[in-house]
Amino acid sequence: MKKDSSAYQKLFRATLATTMATGVLVAAVPTYTEAAKSFTDVKPVDHFNEAVSNLVERGIIKGYDDGTFRPNENISRAHAAKVMALALELDTENVIDPGFKDIPKSHPYYGHIAALVNAGIINGYEDNTFRPTGKLTRAHAAQMLVIGYDLEEELSNLPFKDINDKQWSTSYIQTLYAKEITTGTTETTFSPNTFVTRGQVASFINRSEKVAQKKGAKVIRIADNKIELSDGTFLLHADLQKVFNAENLDVLKGAKVKYTVKKGVIVAVSSIELHANGTARKNLTLDGQNATFAGDITVNGDYIALKNLEVPNVTVTTKAKHVIIDAEVDELHVKTKNSKITLGTDAKIGNLVFPRGIPTKDIVQDYDNVKEQIEKINGQPDQGSPDGSTSKGNAELRDQLRDQLEKGNEAADGAVKIKLAGKKFKVEIKDPASTLDEFSVAAEEVFDAFKANGTVVNSATVTYRTSLGKVTLAKDDINNNQDFDEVIKKALAKVGLSGSTKLSILENRSIEFKVKGVIDGKAFDDKYTFEFKTK
Repeated sequence: MKKDSSAYQKLFRATLATTMATGVLVAAVPTYTEAAKSFTDVKPVDHFNEAVSNLVERGIIKGYDDGTFRPNENISRAHAAKVMALALELDTENVIDPGFKDIPKSHPYYGHIAALVNAGIINGYEDNTFRPTGKLTRAHAAQMLVIGYDLEEELSNLPFKDINDKQWSTSYIQTLYAKEITTGTTETTFSPNTFVTRGQVASFINRSEKVAQKKGAKVIRIADNKIELSDGTFLLHADLQKVFNAENLDVLKGAKVKYTVKKGVIVAVSSIELHANGTARKNLTLDGQNATFAGDITVNGDYIALKNLEVPNVTVTTKAKHVIIDAEVDELHVKTKNSKITLGTDAKIGNLVFPRGIPTKDIVQDYDNVKEQIEKINGQPDQGSPDGSTSKGNAELRDQLRDQLEKGNEAADGAVKIKLAGKKFKVEIKDPASTLDEFSVAAEEVFDAFKANGTVVNSATVTYRTSLGKVTLAKDDINNNQDFDEVIKKALAKVGLSGSTKLSILENRSIEFKVKGVIDGKAFDDKYTFEFKTK
């Protein structure tokens, strides 16, 4: 079905992100003494020998005072949290209290547990307890490793009879199995509820670190459109040279980058993790020369500035206390109340996310003068926006979408059914053989609402993120004559998925997108979600 392009100037701005199933991860607490480099119960032939030695030498895990390591002893949640926090080199002092009833600030592992919670790696139970002496299960260990080491999701066919698509931990187990970080307890069982031993934890961390190291490399030198990384020297695609150049080397030196290389040329960078530090007198600046960077940026150093750049996500970690943002950022995540953010005159923040309960003025310097540059705070329209027009526009857009679907009537083609519930589109996969083509055609009907009443939807980039990779469609890839399904197809094609791909690949996952424009003279900027389920 073709759309009447005269009804609006451009199609829409969207961000598509495939998410994993969620679950509760917790961890556990014995009493250990100073570590020894060798233990009477760890032999050179043991599969965990290398891993234990590595973690002991780094001061991450210790043995008992009788000279044993006790590799077959189940690890508690609190102690697993400590080991993971130390292995990830998290800041365990400048933390926000997660508020667990059974983890007071006097608890010996309070800082480690809080650091993991602050980083989004673990959670507690619904009764607001952490249960530190409980044991860590294999399913929870899988979740902790995938999130903690930011392992890209890989969908794999599991040989385990005790794992199915309905379980919350399936995607984490699939990822670890595909990356050969773990195997089953037998050829046909994974035993997700079995407890993890101290030796197994050491092995899991050791293997995860090796996989994570393959994903990124450190920047050493940039010159003549070439970049020297810790794992080789490559040419830079022209689209990346505005960010990766000699002028930015001071701030990029030592940064960890995750990249895609083809025939000796780096054609895409999915993330930059900055580790350099400036000073109060001289900030280190990453100048994007008005480029659009499709990846994510993590600021892990102090006195850093980002400018002349458009980027989807920026994360300011606990190690960054002073950061200047003079760029357009869709999502700015500030991990600690101790970070101070200064917004430049050209800064524009789509959504500022920081720990709740902290006044915005404690995070954003000179907030009263820059609040109009922030559209949302923790997902809600900033009350400082002029006359609340964005909030009003969002409400009217949702009303139009509801009217278009006649208060919940279904957009269906026999294989796929879509219903609107609040800001979520429930996608029911009625036919197991249905394809991505059939979904995009059905979804097209939903967006007829954008034509109503002269709605103007501004153009922008479309980003699609899956376990297969992350791609961004440039603005010139989208025009007034394209349908919603055409844009979806282009994005999917760039990650190797065609319209004939079975829709079941998205089962129990979701696609999020942002829509931005003007409705009845009022700005709107809202996020919607397609959630996929099998009938």
